[in-house]
Amino acid sequence: MINQSFTIEETQETPGNTFSVRPASSKFAKAKALRSYVTELLERKRQGETVTIPANRELAEQFGYTNSESVGNSLRAANLLQGVMAIKQENHRATKIIDYATELLERRQDSEMVAIPTNREIAQQIGSKGRDYVGQVLKKAGLQQAIMTARQKDREIGEESLVVPSAEWAWILGVLSGKGYVKDGNITISSKNKDLLEAIERTGEFLFRKTPSTYYRTDLTDGKKHGIKHLGSLRVTNSIGDLTQHNRLQTVVDKHSWILKDTRYLWSFIGGLFDVRGYVFLAEGKTGYISFDFGNRQTAYFMAELLVRGGISRPLVYSFFREDKNDERFLLRISNHEDMQKFANSISPKVADKEKRLQRVREHIPKKNRISVDSR
Repeated sequence: MINQSFTIEETQETPGNTFSVRPASSKFAKAKALRSYVTELLERKRQGETVTIPANRELAEQFGYTNSESVGNSLRAANLLQGVMAIKQENHRATKIIDYATELLERRQDSEMVAIPTNREIAQQIGSKGRDYVGQVLKKAGLQQAIMTARQKDREIGEESLVVPSAEWAWILGVLSGKGYVKDGNITISSKNKDLLEAIERTGEFLFRKTPSTYYRTDLTDGKKHGIKHLGSLRVTNSIGDLTQHNRLQTVVDKHSWILKDTRYLWSFIGGLFDVRGYVFLAEGKTGYISFDFGNRQTAYFMAELLVRGGISRPLVYSFFREDKNDERFLLRISNHEDMQKFANSISPKVADKEKRLQRVREHIPKKNRISVDSR
């Protein structure tokens, strides 16, 4: 005897109440299979296993639903949706933790100075449950031992110095050498540019292991607000050295000679200086140039020497007197087309407008070795 179930439906297709009898819809079988599958995953999770629940779109394909919304409705009706969402959110957090830790370890393998945060700091940055959860995720992912080893190396550096050769350190030293004050436990730098301030904060948190504070003041000459980043840390300033105006060049040479010995670090340092002291002049029908503005001759010629080390053949230094401010300024200029392209291809400014202008230099095809930027 065939055991066939039936469903009685009421229809309104003919006058009066009529009924039809048909086999039970396959949607009940789909719902049962879906809910059984999800219930099993939730139970395994409660028993301590690491489980991954597919996206609703994948579940729809697996169990024959027309769309992911139908899957969600089915799970909601069975009071399973909340548990599913909790697991997906946890898996998302775990993935972010694993990706973040993996990136840090890979960068250290590439000889970059990357400070490994504590589990509590990772939890705060990722927005996860807490340090214990971060530790569990790292352990299950097989990353815990590598992270602990890296932290031990950080501790061995100890109070000696925070500075280790890296592109990030070279950039921030370039920024501070160009427009910063570093001495006696205080680091200060000001700028009107939002991109630069955000980059300084991100890099400062990363390298100094502290978050710089921010305050603003209005420039009385133009009415614009200056953002000022300040960090108080004797350990950081001892690591960096004296970067006040008259001592910064000697500090770079004596304390951070690694910058001068590797062109990767050299160009990162130049990039930091360019973000605070450089600009690109491009105008239709005129020769373009890349320029740096300095307040003293020694700095300008030192920068010219760095550019020569980096492969720039013809940097030129000009001086002019500003009568309104009663001071002398020194411009370091690159106007040779090949040199301009070499420069543009060697750095990646953090300031969006400067990066945009350098991109135009990179893309320009010279005509008789002259820049005619807007002729395209």
